[in-house]
Amino acid sequence: MDRGGAETLIMNLFRTIDRTKIQFDFLVHCQERGDYDEEIEALGGRIFRVEVPSAIKLPPYYLQCKNFFASHPEISVVHGHMGSTAAFYLRAAKKTGKYTIAHSHAQKYPLSLSELTFRIASYPTRFTADYFMGASYKALLDRYGSKVAKGKNSIVLHNGIDSKAFGFSSSARERIRADLGISTDIRVYIDVARLIIQKNHEFLLDVFAELIEQNPDSLLLLLGSGDREAELRQKTQELDITSKVMFLGVRGDVADVLSASDFFILTSFSEGCPVSVIEAQANGLPCFLSSGVPPLVDCGKEVYFMDISQGTKIWVDALTKAAGTVPDLSERLSGVERVKLHDFDISKTAYWLQDFYLRAAS
Repeated sequence: MDRGGAETLIMNLFRTIDRTKIQFDFLVHCQERGDYDEEIEALGGRIFRVEVPSAIKLPPYYLQCKNFFASHPEISVVHGHMGSTAAFYLRAAKKTGKYTIAHSHAQKYPLSLSELTFRIASYPTRFTADYFMGASYKALLDRYGSKVAKGKNSIVLHNGIDSKAFGFSSSARERIRADLGISTDIRVYIDVARLIIQKNHEFLLDVFAELIEQNPDSLLLLLGSGDREAELRQKTQELDITSKVMFLGVRGDVADVLSASDFFILTSFSEGCPVSVIEAQANGLPCFLSSGVPPLVDCGKEVYFMDISQGTKIWVDALTKAAGTVPDLSERLSGVERVKLHDFDISKTAYWLQDFYLRAAS
């Protein structure tokens, strides 16, 4: 299983939950080893793989899932995070006596052929699962409709994080900046997201190109991987900002890189409840977010929402104003407590879910 927002939440839960009472196993489409596979196995989890389905292979996919669940009576609860095929594998799980949960991690994306296909394929899920969870109310509403979102069998489950692990560290700031060759006078902006169309990195690069015209001592760090990387690298060349943008890929030291940064930016078209924003706030970073990010992520300090449809200027103006202030790094230490106060610490999320699983299994 590779890194991503939903995957990060799952691993945070897996690390925190009482594994003497509940064990996570994973049924995945990916046929290759993923970023988290070694840790999953070290924590006692098993990884099972099924073939990636296509439209003409959905009946065999359903049968494959049904046979899998039938052969594993020790599995009591199936928590589905893969939305595109949830209607099939959750139905297969129910047919073999499992309690089923459908989990929506994102709101609707701009309509495209792939998004339309996803909506059609995922629509029957609302009639299939026993219970529904969402990263936000909007994530529930967009995926499963108002009847489910307002119903008694649904809940918003906060994307909790290990808040203490993401607290600001001055030593990590110095070390990462030294490793990356970033001097102390540089303002560092960071985006942590998969490099895919929904995250709208093209708009971010347009904003940053205008920003450095006014603030040349600026640097943008992009953490994540995805199918848009080549196009984004090409765009940095076209905008003549290649030397001002670092593609850092997938890293295991996100907290340290956040400490090395000064501002967090997320220009996504739409989000459910992005874990990366919660992590950034735990680190004490000011956050500049698109209005496609739900307000529930706001933990109370220096979180700014802007509409991408209004163009780049409002973003450039806001970031320029922020860059003009001298940051007090000591104030960033309060980020952890703010995240806890807003119920985004993983311990609370994991405790609730653990109790839910045990009740569902019985």
